[in-house]
Amino acid sequence: MKQACSIPNSSEPARVMIVDDHPLVRVGIASLISACPDLRVDSEAEDIAGALHEIERNPPDVVLVDISLKDGNGIDLIKQIHQIVPSVRILAVSLFDEALYGERALNAGALGYLNKESARRKIVEAIRRILDGKLFISDNLAQHLATRFGVHNGVNQSVSGIGSLTRRELEVLKLIGEGLMTTKIANNLFLSIKTVESHRKNIKRKLGLTTAAELSREATHWVMQEQRNAGANTESVKKDVN
Repeated sequence: MKQACSIPNSSEPARVMIVDDHPLVRVGIASLISACPDLRVDSEAEDIAGALHEIERNPPDVVLVDISLKDGNGIDLIKQIHQIVPSVRILAVSLFDEALYGERALNAGALGYLNKESARRKIVEAIRRILDGKLFISDNLAQHLATRFGVHNGVNQSVSGIGSLTRRELEVLKLIGEGLMTTKIANNLFLSIKTVESHRKNIKRKLGLTTAAELSREATHWVMQEQRNAGANTESVKKDVN
C-alpha cells in the first residue's frame, strides 16, 4: 500500500536523486516518490563515482544516500556532495545503527537520517522536511543527541530542541564547541557577524540555554564527546561499510 501523498501546491516538482547499490531498493523508493506530484526522481546511481558524476552534471534538489555503497562509504559521499554543491539537501537512508551512523551523517552535512525499515511510511515526509531546511531524525536519534549534551546545572536540552536545529545551526554549534569566536565562525561559514549572532540566539532558545557560557560549555562537551566516539568507532565503521 502506497503512503498517502497530500501535498503542498508547487509549480515545479523537487528533483530527487537516489544513491543505492541495490536496484530493487532504488525501484521501491522511486515508486513511493513518484506518487507525489511535488517530487520527481530525476537520477539514480549505484556508487560514489556515478553519484558525483551526475551531481556535477546536473545537481538535484535532494539526494538520498545509502551508507554502504559498492565503491566506499556513503558518509564520505555526503561530505563530498556538501563540499561540491552545498545547496543540495542530503538525506541518509540506511539500515545501519542510527545512533552511530545518523550522527555521523549529520556531521558530514546531511539534513536527516531515515532507517530503511521506516522508508515506506516516512520517505516523503523526510524529503519535504529537509527541502524546508529542517532536520529529519527519529525520536530515538533525537534522544541520543539530547543525551550527548546531558543535563548540566539544571539545564535540560529537550529532544524537540535538538531535532529543530537546522544544518547551519549545527555547523555554528560545532564551531562554537571547537572554540571559535563569532568573527571567526562568520569567516569560516561566509556569513555576517549579525547572522552568526542570530544563529547563536536561536540555538540557545532551542536548547533551553540562557547564557553564552552555557552555550559554549554544552557545545564543547558535544564536540569532545563526538571526537572520542569517532576515534573509538573508526575501525568498526570501516569494517561495516566496506
